[in-house]
Amino acid sequence: MSWSLVSLFFRFGCAVFVNDIDMKFTSHVSYSSSFCSIQGLYCIDREGNVVFEKKLSPTVVKEAEQLVSDCNISICGYDGDDLYTTEQTVVVVSLSEFYGEPTVQLVLGKDGSSTIKLSEHENGFHKLLIMDEDTEMLNKVVRPKLENLAQRHGVTVTQALPTMLELLPGGCSKAYGVQKLCEALNVDPKSELLAIGDAENDAEMLELASIGVAVGNACPRARSAADFIMTERNDEGGAGLAMELFGFDN
Repeated sequence: MSWSLVSLFFRFGCAVFVNDIDMKFTSHVSYSSSFCSIQGLYCIDREGNVVFEKKLSPTVVKEAEQLVSDCNISICGYDGDDLYTTEQTVVVVSLSEFYGEPTVQLVLGKDGSSTIKLSEHENGFHKLLIMDEDTEMLNKVVRPKLENLAQRHGVTVTQALPTMLELLPGGCSKAYGVQKLCEALNVDPKSELLAIGDAENDAEMLELASIGVAVGNACPRARSAADFIMTERNDEGGAGLAMELFGFDN
């Protein structure tokens, strides 16, 4: 799913979105580094402190869960790095097995032995994933209902995969999360930030950075926002090569 393959690197440190990371990339990045994730909704500094986050309201989670129940489809929720669901359906399990997402856990009550509703998870969720293998039904039946919910509560509906709709807090983006992390780390994005991406939701982040780089398989929107386009794809080491090209090792 689309967090893009990587996202941003500071000249004196780094912060990353992670999806498919190749060996050339991992040679440059420590997991103790700062990072932004969940499309800019969850940002952590080098000491592991949350410097910015935004979550859906409990009301939105409850209404989305009711919609999912009425349509007999699947739902997952991101709470930081953890991904929760109420039922391990085939489409839910595929998130980890085929798309490299964290292992999906059942959301459990305080006793740790019984499954509860997502809306009963006290810590809340940064975003929800609404999923089904029937893509036509998902888009023609579920999406209009989800869009109605979003309009009423000021949240946002996006789609990363044909089998998945995403529900996120309004007013956030990768670029916004990156800006917040830069502020916390005293980094000027216009002079000290190298951003690397491939997807539509990377475009504003690429425009924000001093140098925005699109890898070889980037979509047209990301390519048009970039200052430089790599020949190599993300699965060909494009991110690591970009870091070397623009002096990450210096």
